[in-house]
Parts: sequence; C-alpha cells; structure tokens
Amino acid sequence: MSALLAAVLGAVFGGGLLLLIRSARPKPTDLSELIKVVSTTGQLSADSISRPATKSGSAGERRDDIDAKLRVLGKDRRTHDFEKLTAMVVGFSLPLLLGALALLSGFQPPVLVLLAVSVALGVGGFLYPDVPLAEQVEERRRAFRHALGAYLELVSILLAGGAGTQTALEAAARSGDGWVFDELRTALDRAAATNRGSWELFGELADELGVDDLRDLASSLALAGGHGARVRESLVAKADAMRHSMVTDLESMAETRTEKMIIPVAIMTVGLTAFVGYGAMTAIAGGGAGANVPSIDAGP
Repeated sequence: MSALLAAVLGAVFGGGLLLLIRSARPKPTDLSELIKVVSTTGQLSADSISRPATKSGSAGERRDDIDAKLRVLGKDRRTHDFEKLTAMVVGFSLPLLLGALALLSGFQPPVLVLLAVSVALGVGGFLYPDVPLAEQVEERRRAFRHALGAYLELVSILLAGGAGTQTALEAAARSGDGWVFDELRTALDRAAATNRGSWELFGELADELGVDDLRDLASSLALAGGHGARVRESLVAKADAMRHSMVTDLESMAETRTEKMIIPVAIMTVGLTAFVGYGAMTAIAGGGAGANVPSIDAGP
C-alpha cells in the first residue's frame, strides 16, 4: 500500500506540475484571427494582437461561453485555467498530505478512502472556479449599465452645451474613471485609429460584454451618423429610460436580498425555539418526577 500511495503521489504531483507549466506558457497567436482583424480594420495594432478573438466578426460567430464570461470579467483564459489547475492540485494533495502526517504519527488511514477523498476534492477544486462566474458576470454587467447611464447623462449635457456628437462622446468618456470608462475610451480610440464609426465599435463592445443598453446606444448613434437624425433627444430619452431601469433593478435586488434573509432568520428561530423548548420540557419533566417523591420531614 505504501508503494502504491507513493506512486500515486508522484504521478499526481508530476502531472500537476506539467499542467501548471503548460498553462503558464504564453499561448501562440492564431494567424487566421490576425489576418481577419487586419482585413477588417486595415491595420495591426497591439490591441489586435492581444485580443484578436474578441472581435465579433459576423453576427453568427459566438465564442465559448467561458471565454465570454472571462471577457466581461476582464480575465485571461490562461489565468483562469491556472486557477483551476492550482485548485485541483491543492484539493487532491491536501488529503494525501494529511494521510502522510497520520502515517508519521503512527495512524494508518485506509488508502482507498484517502484516494477517493483526494479524487473528489481534486475534481471539486477543478470545477469550483467556474461556479461563481455567472453571478460575477451579472454584477459586472449591472455595474456597466449603471456607469453607462452616467455616461449618457454627461453626453446629453455636452450636447446641450453645443458640442458635436463625436466631441461629446469622447469628452464624456475621458471625464470618468473605472473599467467601464476605460472600455468606452478604448472603443472610441480604436474607432478613431481605424477610421470607423464610434457606433460600430460600441456595437462590437456590446456583443463582447452582452450589454443590451450599449447596443441600443450604438443603434441611436448609427442613426445619427448614417441618416443625420437628431441624436440629442434620443440620448436624453435613453438616459431617462436607463435611470428608471436602474431604480427598478435596485428595488428588485433589495427585495431579492430581503427574501434571502428569510431562510437564515427562520433557521435561527427554529433553533432558538428548539433550544428553549428542550430546556422547558426538561424542567417540566424534572419537576413532575420530583413531585412524586415523598417529602421527608426532618422533625426535632
């Protein structure tokens, strides 16, 4: 059994180390994606090299769901895979290390049970980093919508002051901080560098992040840029609609969190009732038993 355990430990550590080294190596850039970017934008930039797959291309092209979530979170797929492999190696190795310590202390745990627990924790560690992605993406998109509402307010104010549409978009994007304004500034800079309309890059960014409000903004800007429509009224209306949507969203979040608090409160109430009820029943039972015992008169 000791030889089998040593062989399994060696294989796991060796395989985990190999996977970690391979995941840490830089991934080669796909030349077909670069050719597609160059043919679309007309130039090859550092941003195109680092993120060639984030281009939406045609309407029917969709990336892997995990890649789309990681794009919203601003994480690299290689970093995410490294976290998964690290969690897997740690989850698999921890029971084996505890078993080795138990062997050194003189206690011999069942090897098969130890291996089963190690495999279960290893699989769980590998899958766990994917579990919170959906909730994190939803929080990230909600934050983007809130910041986009503030951005539209700034654009509306600049347009009311007499600024042009493009000038208002760029000035409003450069007046804010945070990752949302960084994404908007990057899209506007790419539009200026590639001589494309800002609505095109906003549309691509909306496809990458999955934010419908940004796609609506791109459609409004496309009408202004392609058909000469008045954009200020549509942007003001969009900002008002987003403001009411954010209020409704916040109210819904508050109600959802209030409903979630019912479960722990109910559990605490049941636990307190059981604790007090057990003490009361014990006291009643003790008092009833004491009543049946005859009293002894210790007279003079």
